[in-house]
Amino acid sequence: MPRKAVAYEQDYTVENTPVRLTVLVGDRQYGSSMVFVDDELIANGDIDEIPLGSGGDLEGKTAVVYTVVTDIRDRKNEISVTWILKGGRKALTVEKTGSASKRFGSQMFKASFHFTDGE
Repeated sequence: MPRKAVAYEQDYTVENTPVRLTVLVGDRQYGSSMVFVDDELIANGDIDEIPLGSGGDLEGKTAVVYTVVTDIRDRKNEISVTWILKGGRKALTVEKTGSASKRFGSQMFKASFHFTDGE
């Protein structure tokens, strides 16, 4: 039976500047991501400083990031994903951890960021 995704959800206050997203897979594991803003696919694969749009255009929308991480290390099943958003009122860095259900297994991570104007 598949495991539930490790989920994270937060509001992110934007300004009228470009917003960029980076996704880092930790613990020397392998991962790949898909990024959507509302229902539009923005990017997939390695996500490094991907532009999501201007803060004014993003207000009221939600970015959803799906990352599948595969355990490729013999001695350690720990997995982590770090999401970094820049371009809003403050930079945001969030890390979530998990573990593979079995050796060389995979784990899904899902992050949802709701863009707000902060008022």
